Amino acid sequence: MQYFPWCWFSNMQFIGAGGFSAVYAVVLSLPYEPQPVRMALKIVDDKLLNEIAVQSKAFLPLLFQGLTVCESTGDLMMVMKLSNDGNLEDHMEQLPLGDLDLKTITGTIMRLAANLADLHKVGVCHRNVHPRNIVCTDSDYFLVDYRFATPSRESSSVTSMTKAVYGRLPYVAPELRQGVYTEKSDIYSLGVIIWQLVSKVVFPSPDVLLDGSKGDKEDQAEHVYRIEPLPGLPLWYQKLFVACLEPRPENRPDATDIYQALQPIHESLSYSVPLDQRVTEYIVARRAEVANHQRTFAKMKHAISASTTRLYTLSNLPKTERFISLPFTRIPFSTLWSDSFVQNTSEITL
Repeated sequence: MQYFPWCWFSNMQFIGAGGFSAVYAVVLSLPYEPQPVRMALKIVDDKLLNEIAVQSKAFLPLLFQGLTVCESTGDLMMVMKLSNDGNLEDHMEQLPLGDLDLKTITGTIMRLAANLADLHKVGVCHRNVHPRNIVCTDSDYFLVDYRFATPSRESSSVTSMTKAVYGRLPYVAPELRQGVYTEKSDIYSLGVIIWQLVSKVVFPSPDVLLDGSKGDKEDQAEHVYRIEPLPGLPLWYQKLFVACLEPRPENRPDATDIYQALQPIHESLSYSVPLDQRVTEYIVARRAEVANHQRTFAKMKHAISASTTRLYTLSNLPKTERFISLPFTRIPFSTLWSDSFVQNTSEITL
């Protein structure tokens, strides 16, 4: 782990709070490099010590570069690559019709699956996978925020013992209500993201998502934010995200399964081949539904809180299964995927 002297940093600017810790943009001038580089500094608290341990163990060459100590405050700070392009959720929000070719989408999924596979390989569960914890830098995506990560063998016992979970709806797997958290719970969260990469539906804060206002079915939150089959996609894509969201964890793929399943498909795809027109029409229609619902909610409630990770007790963890309307097979992924290749991989869903 590299230590960076404080005198190498300049032009420090506060840019926000990552989780519960302040984050600053800085210029790093390395004495052995001709050009300064933009980096990020994140103040380390007790929770971030866990993040340092996980990142240094699983992701040495990625975002986490080392440590420094602020001379004026004495704060220990993580030195990280600066995320130039924000997070995945911002990207979907701002560019709903961007990245609509399967080569780009499968590449993103493979990168995230590789991140999770590296983490699971060292025996750690992330426990807080959602699009705001996926940052884009140098045209690549990285999974971040390991404050709540725990050893895989201890994740369920920690959840059962504390009777609480940090998470963001609807990325929390259903088995958590029974105090069960495994690596397959991380996969469930990834499954929601795989669906979002095409649908471009961005989920709001729990007060909006769980809004119980009565009215026409089309105006109710569980309809507006429904997770359903996507039209105009190859059948294998739907089978992938449906498998990740299977109610029983043992039927979901692991991260390595996802990567290996997509690799030959990704290599066979060409760049800049647009998706079926039905996909674009679907995105536009769903975004209009969401915008209308949030306008109505804001008029009635006068405010919409930020969609962030929250602490839930197991007894009050909301059920989100009603948002999901998918054709689950209830069979293991290995069987499902081998069967799918009996069919033409270019077969399109209706």
